[in-house]
Amino acid sequence: MKQQSVTILCPFCNKEQETNLYPIIDLAAKPTLKLGILTGSLFSATCESCQGQFEVMHEALILNGEAFYAFLLAPDYQGAELDRGEASLGELSGYQLRLVSTLDTLKEKILLFDSGLDDRAIELCKLYLLMQMQDKDVDMLFAEHQVSQGKLMFSVFDQQGVLQESIECEDALYSQLYAKAQSFSLEEQVFTRIDVNWAYGKIANA
Repeated sequence: MKQQSVTILCPFCNKEQETNLYPIIDLAAKPTLKLGILTGSLFSATCESCQGQFEVMHEALILNGEAFYAFLLAPDYQGAELDRGEASLGELSGYQLRLVSTLDTLKEKILLFDSGLDDRAIELCKLYLLMQMQDKDVDMLFAEHQVSQGKLMFSVFDQQGVLQESIECEDALYSQLYAKAQSFSLEEQVFTRIDVNWAYGKIANA
């Protein structure tokens, strides 16, 4: 897994320094890097001058060559889809391709796929839960699958990123919406942003 050395500017003291980035990460080949993603340490740096810690977001391809999924982290791209050819990436035939813009959504996708869950059905679950809430101007992220309890747990954040509450839904709802999600096909060789807006658009156009 090749690292890329770049010069960055500390946002606290404006001092330049070198840091290493991972433009391509295969979690099957280097599983220890998953912890770095989930803790945020792989996308953070500590200033050599003032010791301030800050996030270093950059475009990266995170894939799992055994589970056949690939997530393109593109912080500056806000489109709903990105053709693999436009991303100038290698052979990803047969992979499930997803597009994300933030570290939080990248973490969520890893947790979902490693739990064997379908992110399309999960976004439909989120949409259902949001419809039951009074305050709909929130963000919702998958937290965990409590298999023994038959429940899916979600964390709810306000627009400032502050955790507001945890909510749950039954596995039965997921199973019901999973069947619906299978009818929403995805274009091959295209990184697709699967989120609540995607789910709403699919339901509205169904």
